[in-house]
Amino acid sequence: MQKEANGLTSLVRVMALLLGFTQPIGAATLFPNPSRGWNKIPTVVVSGKEGDPRIPLVIEAVDFWNKQLSEIGSAFRLGPVSFTRETIPVEELVARSQAVLSTAIDE
Repeated sequence: MQKEANGLTSLVRVMALLLGFTQPIGAATLFPNPSRGWNKIPTVVVSGKEGDPRIPLVIEAVDFWNKQLSEIGSAFRLGPVSFTRETIPVEELVARSQAVLSTAIDE
């Protein structure tokens, strides 16, 4: 069970990084105006092999968080889950991670 939870945690972290992949790199781009809400529903893209046993866990996680958001009265929701077999270069993941974790966020 612990191994399954660790796998789900890793997938959720990757999903969070992937949410910003449609725009150029940079924390300021990922979070353009922290005082204003999003005006679109983000999609969740999972990159992996077909039939990966963790895929249902991603769908379950999205459903869980959408339910939590609903229960607290938030209009924000995670959008549909889609899948791709494309791989993301390690350099791109590192750059995204550094942008998100950077303490120097432009305002």
